Amino acid sequence: MYLINTSDMEILTSFSKTELEQLIADSLQKCLTSTLHPATPAQSDLLGIEEACQITGWRKPTIYKKSFLGEIPCSRMGKRLVFSRKELTVWLQSKTIRKQSPDETAAKHLQKDANKRLK
Repeated sequence: MYLINTSDMEILTSFSKTELEQLIADSLQKCLTSTLHPATPAQSDLLGIEEACQITGWRKPTIYKKSFLGEIPCSRMGKRLVFSRKELTVWLQSKTIRKQSPDETAAKHLQKDANKRLK
């Protein structure tokens, strides 16, 4: 089978019937896939509640409560609660509690005692 440019009536390339059918099927599949499942970086960054539970180590009720109180970065898409993987990991890293050394604990205790005596 030949592909013909109708304005000039010249042959651009030649395909067998099977090759042309495969080309059309591949193009159609690619078109349908990109329409039904658009792959954008923003969507791949979005997480549902289950993934947020895995990342944080919390159960669903805790996540829902923290989202209701505005304590965790999230947004809503319709009725669904969604999280940005990047924002969630940055938020978790900022919330990690640093263990105090015994010297820091002792210094705070001495400071409290000194403040009580001054009063």
